[in-house]
Amino acid sequence: MTRNSVYTALAAFALAAGTAGVASAETSQYGVIAPPMYVHSVASDTATLGATNQGKTQLAAQLQTFAGLGNINPDSYSANELQNILRAARDGDISQVNFYVNHENRLPGGPGVGATNQGKTQLAEELNLNPTDFTQAQLERINQSAQNDNMTDVSYVIDNATAS
Repeated sequence: MTRNSVYTALAAFALAAGTAGVASAETSQYGVIAPPMYVHSVASDTATLGATNQGKTQLAAQLQTFAGLGNINPDSYSANELQNILRAARDGDISQVNFYVNHENRLPGGPGVGATNQGKTQLAEELNLNPTDFTQAQLERINQSAQNDNMTDVSYVIDNATAS
């Protein structure tokens, strides 16, 4: 078979396949051999909260093998949260499991005074400070100053934290 014959056969094959797959169920007795490729996957819609799919159900079923995680409802968690819970459970990290099971990852907080998140809490604990009394930036500045033995700046930030 020559090169032109191969190109001609491939072109005819591509035209016959179109966007409906390699063989269309309506025009062929063979059914669909290769499914059509859509821009939007229907399965991706159910990976969010309030909906479930086979993957989320399977992750929740795997979580039921761990003590205390038998009541995980896949509708209440995103696929990512379920994966994080499973990873933490396999690693034996109870605090990380509780972080996602109790939906603490959804809490507001970040850098603001009066609210916190896991990273801000961890940094404050390392500095023996209350995370709700400082912003994320203030805690990072205190940490950096302490590492550089700049206790004057540490004292300044701590003394002026309530002004923020």
